[in-house]
Amino acid sequence: MQFIFWPTISPDWAYFILFLFAILCLVGISELLLKHNILSADASRIFIHCTVGMACSLSPFLFSSKSPPILLGFIFLILNTTALKLEKFKGIHSQERVSYGTIYFPLAYLIMVAFFWDFTHYFIISFSIMSMADPLATVVGQSVPQPIQTRIGDDKKSVQGSAAMFFFSGIIIYSWSWFFLADVTNYYMIIFVLITATMSTVAEMISFRGSDNLSIPLISFLAMHCLTIKGPYFEIILVFIVIVFLAAYVAKMITISGLFGALVMGFLIAGYGNLDYLIPMGLFFISSSIISKIIPENSTTISKGSKRDIIQVYANGSIALLLSIISVFTVNPSMVYLLFLSSVAAATADTWSTELGKLSKKNPVSILNLQDMAPGLSGGVTRVGTIGSLLGATMIGLTGYTIGISDYGVYGIIGAGFTAGIIDSILGASVQAKYRTRDGQIVEYICPGGSLVSGYSWMTNDLVNVLNTACAPLVMYIYIRLVSL
Repeated sequence: MQFIFWPTISPDWAYFILFLFAILCLVGISELLLKHNILSADASRIFIHCTVGMACSLSPFLFSSKSPPILLGFIFLILNTTALKLEKFKGIHSQERVSYGTIYFPLAYLIMVAFFWDFTHYFIISFSIMSMADPLATVVGQSVPQPIQTRIGDDKKSVQGSAAMFFFSGIIIYSWSWFFLADVTNYYMIIFVLITATMSTVAEMISFRGSDNLSIPLISFLAMHCLTIKGPYFEIILVFIVIVFLAAYVAKMITISGLFGALVMGFLIAGYGNLDYLIPMGLFFISSSIISKIIPENSTTISKGSKRDIIQVYANGSIALLLSIISVFTVNPSMVYLLFLSSVAAATADTWSTELGKLSKKNPVSILNLQDMAPGLSGGVTRVGTIGSLLGATMIGLTGYTIGISDYGVYGIIGAGFTAGIIDSILGASVQAKYRTRDGQIVEYICPGGSLVSGYSWMTNDLVNVLNTACAPLVMYIYIRLVSL
């Protein structure tokens, strides 16, 4: 007689099956409630957001390893993307404005599990904020008869909703802190709650098209983690950051969205990198903003604007911000710091090249074929602009030298920043989108009646800036490896 034994399933994978089945059931229930008009589309979406969100928040209590939740994140990322494209699951997708929140949700869970699973306490708190405070803030904002509307990013927000977001975030953080942060003094607990709630609220305010499902848990987590590893004088530095960026906003160097984006970036860089990281980044921002203000626009120059919005802020600084965060989790922070400085050098070189290039008395020429180009178009180079690029990279290199970087590191920073600036020009001349307006002018943005004449529509100037600041660390890494041979 033969006996057939069922294969043994580990508890984690048994919970995985139950978790997957439960979420699918919740989605099915929301569809039925919507179909029978028991819940509205918004109420159905909020129901799913809260229930599934809290289930994800508590998943560290359920799984002992992160492999099953990572698979869950992948599955629902694919399912939600497909459902959104096919316009299925109206209970979680249906709403008046365009939103990709159902895609950002599993993406946030996937990132948090993959990189921050071991930080159980902050993982749970940050996802709880997104799962409960965000939808509650939406309910409050929608229930006010005449809300005060604000527009920081592309989406309209209400002051009442943002205030509710801050209040409910604070309640959630404080409530969970009784379980997780008992060793923190009452005074610091208040500061911890207020700062984290503020960062969570800002993350919601600067979001657009559902990106708050990604920005809220990530920024909330990073804020809490920063507050546990912050260096000396962090609070004083934070006050200084606020003053500097408020002054920049008053001076019309940045837009309101750029202000909030810069505050988040400054907070995180100060928390993760302290002054060694903040000073070079501050020099880039301040010097570039001053140069763009004092150098007048040429009447023949195609202006890109001197005020930085949130997209431009992160196009130039997102790679540097990412490297400052990585420096805390890596075993080789000194090398990451060199990569960071090279990225800042590239951003500075590119900006100085553009701004100082306005002083050239000759039209720029294409870096690819040396033919004349209209001033201000990406891909054009001038002698003055090239010198400006080298000066910008040199400023960051010398800043690193004063902080303690060795000579070979300084040469690498300058070389990587300048080289990335050249790559930026090549990309601008070859693949960056350019459009012809109705009156025949060539511009770099989509305009009514305009037609694409070169490049790819998705390759914007901001994306080129991201690639520019990403190329410099790659060049720097190759340089470090060659020098160490």
